[in-house]
Amino acid sequence: MAGNESTITQTLREHFQARRRIGEPYPWEKALVAARSLALSVSARGDAPAPHVYPAAIIFDALDSWSLALAPALPSEDRDKACVAPELQDGTRKPTETSAVYALAATLYEAITGFPVGPAMGRPCEVVADLPAFVELAIARALVADMTHRVPTLARFADELGARGASVSVPPLSVEIDVDVRSSLVLLDAAHPAPSVNVRLSVSGWSTPDLEEMGPVSVHPVTEGERLSALKARLEADPRPRYVVTQRGIDHGPFSAVELLQQIARASFLATDQLRDDLGGQKKPIGEWPEFRDFATHAALAVEERKEAAAVVAVAKKEDAERKRSVGGGVLVMAGLAAVLVAGYLVRRGSDDGNAVAVQTDEATSVDVEGAIKGKARKRAPQGGGGNSGGGFAGGGLSYEAALNANVETVDLEHASGPDLSDSQLKRPLDNASFIDGCGLPSSAHATVKVAIKNGHAIGVSVTTVPSSPGAASCIDAHVRHLDWPANAKMDSMTVNY
Repeated sequence: MAGNESTITQTLREHFQARRRIGEPYPWEKALVAARSLALSVSARGDAPAPHVYPAAIIFDALDSWSLALAPALPSEDRDKACVAPELQDGTRKPTETSAVYALAATLYEAITGFPVGPAMGRPCEVVADLPAFVELAIARALVADMTHRVPTLARFADELGARGASVSVPPLSVEIDVDVRSSLVLLDAAHPAPSVNVRLSVSGWSTPDLEEMGPVSVHPVTEGERLSALKARLEADPRPRYVVTQRGIDHGPFSAVELLQQIARASFLATDQLRDDLGGQKKPIGEWPEFRDFATHAALAVEERKEAAAVVAVAKKEDAERKRSVGGGVLVMAGLAAVLVAGYLVRRGSDDGNAVAVQTDEATSVDVEGAIKGKARKRAPQGGGGNSGGGFAGGGLSYEAALNANVETVDLEHASGPDLSDSQLKRPLDNASFIDGCGLPSSAHATVKVAIKNGHAIGVSVTTVPSSPGAASCIDAHVRHLDWPANAKMDSMTVNY
C-alpha cells in the first residue's frame, strides 16, 4: 500500500539510520502503534499477494505512521536482510502472510531496541526496561524460525500487540494457536533455562552505530574493546546449539555461541567457511556475519603474529649459528697456524736423532652438536721438553674437564697420527638417545653431556641435568663411558644437549 506522496519524507530504514547517528532511541510506544496499524492495513488487503516487509520498503512520515511502498523482490542492506523470514532466505519461495508476520516483528524489534534480529539480539525487555511483557511475548511468538509454529496471520499479530479493529475478523486471544517459542529468536526464560550469568545490555542499539554507516559520531561512543566485549556477551547469553559450519564440504556442529567463538578464536574455522544459523535461516561465510567477522579477523591476525614471531626467532637462531660457525672457523685458522709453528720448532729440535718428543698440550678436537661448532681448544704448553710419557686410554672415571687438563699428546715426527675424527664419527655413538629415557630423566628435564674421547673410548665424562637429577646423571655417565668410537690417538671432545 503506497503512502500519500505529500507526507513521504524518508524510508523507515533512513529514519533508523538518522536516529542511530545521533543516539536517539525510537519511542517504543510510537513504534508499537505504527506496527499494529501496518499489520491491520496489510491484513485488510484480502487476496492481494503477500508483500515483502522490511524497513527500506516501509515509508515513514512526519506523523510517525508506517505504510508499505513498492518494494524490490528482496532487500540488499544487511539489516533489512535480517528481517526476511527463514523460509525465504534462499530466494526460491514467494512471501506469505506468515512470512510477513516474521518480517514485521523483526522490524518492530529493531525499532524498539535499535538492534537487528540475529545471533546477538537480546530480549526486548533487557534493552527497554519499561516495555510491557505482552509486547515482548508477541514479538517472540512472531519470530519463530519454523513457520508452522509461528503466529500465522497479521491480524492475529496485531491482536497480540493489543490492537483490535472492528472491520477485521481477529481470533480472540482465548483461541490458542500452536506457537513453539523454543525456536524463537527471542530467548525467553520459559523457553530455555536461563544462562548462568544474566547478561543485560549496557547500551541500546541506538547508541552503537554500524561501522559501515557514515555520519556524525554517536553521542555515546564506545571503544572497540567495549563493543566486542558487549557483542560477545550478547552472543554467549544464548546457550542453544544453533550454528553449523561447513568446511571443505563437511558440516560441523551444531554449536552454541560459546563453542563457535572458541573454534573461531583457535582459527579452527576461518572467515571463508560457511556459517548457517538454524534459527534465523541465514547461511553465508563467517566473514560476512556482522556478529562474527571481527572475531574471525582478530583470530587471523593472531595467527599471523605468531608466524611472524616464529620467523623472527628462526632468523635469530640462524644468525647465531652463523656467528658461531664464523668464530669456530677463526679458531681453526689460529689453531692451524699454531700447529705449524710447533711442528717447525719440533723439527728443528728433533731432526738430528729422529726421536719422538713428548709435548704436554691440551689439544683436543671439540664438537658442539647443538651449535654445530668444531674447533681446537688448547692450553699453553709448559716450558721445556718432556720425556716420552705416552698417551694411551686414560680411563679411571675422570671428568670431562680433568681429562682435558691431563691430556698429553706425543708428536712423532716419523709416524703420522692420522686425521681427526669427523663430526659424524663423533656424534654417531650418541645419536640414539633412548638411554636418556632409560636412565629415568623426566621428559621435561634437559641433560648436557660433555665427553673427552681418545683411542676409541670416553676418557672423561661430565653430565649435568636441569633440574638436578643425580641418579639420572650417574646412569647417563656410566652409559657413555661404555660407548665406542673409531680409534684415534688424538683426543677429541664434544658436547651434546638432550
